[in-house]
Amino acid sequence: ERKEAEVQEDKEAAEAVKKELENNRNELESQKKELDNKIIRVAELYQMNASEKEKFVKEQQVVAQKTSTLNREISAEKQRIAAEQAKQEAARKAAAAAAKKQTVAASTSSSSASSKAYASGMIRPVNGGYLTSRYGYRVHPIFGTRRLHAGTDIGGGGPIKAAKAGTVIRAGYGGGWGYYVKIDHGNGVATLYGHMQPNLLVSVGQHVAQGQQIGTMGSTGNSTGVHLHFEVYINGSTVDSAPYIGF
Repeated sequence: ERKEAEVQEDKEAAEAVKKELENNRNELESQKKELDNKIIRVAELYQMNASEKEKFVKEQQVVAQKTSTLNREISAEKQRIAAEQAKQEAARKAAAAAAKKQTVAASTSSSSASSKAYASGMIRPVNGGYLTSRYGYRVHPIFGTRRLHAGTDIGGGGPIKAAKAGTVIRAGYGGGWGYYVKIDHGNGVATLYGHMQPNLLVSVGQHVAQGQQIGTMGSTGNSTGVHLHFEVYINGSTVDSAPYIGF
């Protein structure tokens, strides 16, 4: 009975394996059939596309050529626009620079003219006196070299007066000038008085009136005799001072 039972179990197991194998075979056959159908459909599609392949390729070539041509035209147009914009920008900058230069020149000219007009109200800084050396290049009487004489030399003696009202910005000893005073009159105008005697009558920061005595004529510094070295500054640069004081 035990043997019969074992045989029966083996038989049932074998039947189960057989059934499983049959199921697997059926499934494989079904998958094969489905795959065959897919292959057929792919083959049909391939045959259909093959007949149109040459036409399709030609159409693609035409499109590619048109696209390439259009891209070149767009690139050329972009370059033309960029060059035109650069040209316009350069012209704008040049015009702006020219306008700025003209404005600065006009402003400088106007400022210089205004300063000179303002300086024209000066009085002679000494009573009497005589001109001994004018503004300009000359051979220096002490050093013997040709250099710019930046002022007007007035010989004589006596008090030195402020040519115009202003504020003292220098008062002391200054090398070649000896004892000197420099006055700021505003509006870019200043005057300098050199070779004075040591007893200066004004100090830095002091406001002086036109005609007020600031010192006495002397011969300090690089000087060959008693005189006043008088300078006029317009916007920081010396100019010929003689016309402003009637010489």
